[in-house]
Amino acid sequence: MLLCVVFSMAGLNHMFYRVGCATKRGNRARFYYVTNEGDT
Repeated sequence: MLLCVVFSMAGLNHMFYRVGCATKRGNRARFYYVTNEGDT
């Protein structure tokens, strides 16, 4: 099962989107951070 949740509130300082994708492969969670500016 793939669970991807997007949080648009992670910090007013940098104002970036937090994308957390956790794959049920044992006990491992993959977190992807995407900045609103683009590729930082």
